[in-house]
Amino acid sequence: MGKKTSIIFIITVLISFAFKILAKISTKSFSSPYFILIQEKPSITNKLMNIPKKTKTIDWTTKLSPLVHQLLSVRGINKGSMLVINTMKNATNGSVQTRKATSTLVHLIKAVDTDNKFHIVKIDQLNAARRMLGLSVDDSLESRGKAIELARYLSAQYLLYSVIFGDIKNPKLNLQLMLVQSGEIVWYCNNVLLDQ
Repeated sequence: MGKKTSIIFIITVLISFAFKILAKISTKSFSSPYFILIQEKPSITNKLMNIPKKTKTIDWTTKLSPLVHQLLSVRGINKGSMLVINTMKNATNGSVQTRKATSTLVHLIKAVDTDNKFHIVKIDQLNAARRMLGLSVDDSLESRGKAIELARYLSAQYLLYSVIFGDIKNPKLNLQLMLVQSGEIVWYCNNVLLDQ
């Protein structure tokens, strides 16, 4: 009987101690040392989210200058035609400076277009139209259809649509100048290597 009584006493003490610990956990803040014992480990997803994407740095002025000269040599464009330039779409497996690329493209066209072929829609007009159409202002994944819808909304005659694609180590660029109303491509350059 003495052994059985001792075991019951020990079990009672352990249960009492466990209840005291649980009571302390429920009344203390999360900084309790008891909480640390049952704290959940960070998930793999959280760890993956902290991994930065590879960002490709490209000399956009050097890469885009010859293309802008080709674009502005296209015949049949009426002087002062309204042009929407979409934010370059990033379809690579990494991060590309699409805003910088788009901004460089706009500045180069303005600098080289001495005949005033194009009147480029300003960024604040583009962003206001995007909001009106329910499109994201910061969308660098804009589809061709959304870009055409945006250009039509702004009554532009032309859309310059651009996509960077392929492996981030060796990305390529497609540029297309399209008539907004018909969607006809009047000038393009495809598979321009950006890493040479």
